Order: sequence, then structure tokens, then C-alpha cells
Amino acid sequence: MKEIKKMRKEEFKKLNDGTAFWKTGYHVIISCNYIQTWEQLAEALGNAFQFPMRNEGFDGTWDWLTDLSWLGKQPRISIYFYESEKLLKGDRKLKEEVLNFFEELIEFWRDEENIGFIDGEKGKPKDFRVYLVD
Repeated sequence: MKEIKKMRKEEFKKLNDGTAFWKTGYHVIISCNYIQTWEQLAEALGNAFQFPMRNEGFDGTWDWLTDLSWLGKQPRISIYFYESEKLLKGDRKLKEEVLNFFEELIEFWRDEENIGFIDGEKGKPKDFRVYLVD
């Protein structure tokens, strides 16, 4: 877990206090209280990122999260898994797979070769961040 950052709740509350936070990019906060399956996580991500269509499984979620063209030219995209200790609490193997999924997603957005064309122009790498907030 080298790319996913940990953050304490107190630090997150200071960061999330005021409108300046929301002006720095597209931020998604996922409450982990009720996310115990991949399907629940995929649905939460779909809702938070406003996926144009429902996503299914790892591949469908990957497809949407490596597109994000409907968000416009956001300089930064951040996902905050709030109370992350509760995320997939009963399935350690799945949680490891999910964290690996997000590590790969962070790498994807860094690599200029991965980014395709959006609205007729070459896409740019994004500052894509994932935080585990406890």
C-alpha cells in the first residue's frame, strides 16, 4: 500500500472544513459503514462519481474510473474512504484485492501513455489520490 495514503479523522475534518477544499478538484467521500461486498462498493462509487450507467464487477468499475470524461478537466480527483477500518470488514482477501485495484488505478492516471482522447483532445495524467480515513 505505497500509493494509498492514511489520514486521521481529525486531519480530514480540518481539510474538509470550508469551501476551499471543494475547489481543489473532484472529491468523493465514501462512508465505509455499510460496505461489506464488492457490489456495495461498486454502487457507492457509481453514485459518488455519477457514472453514466450502472457498473458491474471490477472490470466495469475499472472502465468508468479510467474514463471520468463526464467530470471535465479536473486537476485532482480524490477518494476518501471514511472509517476505512469498516470497509469489507468480514473479507480480508477482498479488501486486499480492492486496495490493489486502487493502487493500480492511481498508477494508471499517472502514466501519460494510458490516457486516451477526451472531447477530441489528448487527455492528461490526473493527480488521482486515495485516502483511508480512520
